[in-house]
Amino acid sequence: MMAMLSFFASGFIYTTNSHENIAQAAQMNSDQAAVVNLAKQQLGKPYAWGATGPNSFDCSGLTQYVFAHAVGVNLPRVTWQQETVGKDVSLNALLPGDLLFWGSRGSTYHVAIYIGDGNMI
Repeated sequence: MMAMLSFFASGFIYTTNSHENIAQAAQMNSDQAAVVNLAKQQLGKPYAWGATGPNSFDCSGLTQYVFAHAVGVNLPRVTWQQETVGKDVSLNALLPGDLLFWGSRGSTYHVAIYIGDGNMI
């Protein structure tokens, strides 16, 4: 199911979790915590188009790097390829470590990692 993001034209969410209700997962599991913690460690590093880390990133380079190093999940390199992995969830089922995508399916142009409490990196 595609989730419409009220503050953007449209979007959908990739999730690594199996929970359909955020109330079922009040605390992060170890994989979610690893993703969130490694993403936070990258804050302050410069943006560079096409960069995959560890000293600079673009958006999909960051998600690819974080998932590979935090939990051993090898995401495709670019945003529109990353959107094909995982499953769609509604915004009320969003959990830390989920990916948020901007754009329309097949031509997304931005991705971020949800870190909880309405925040993303």
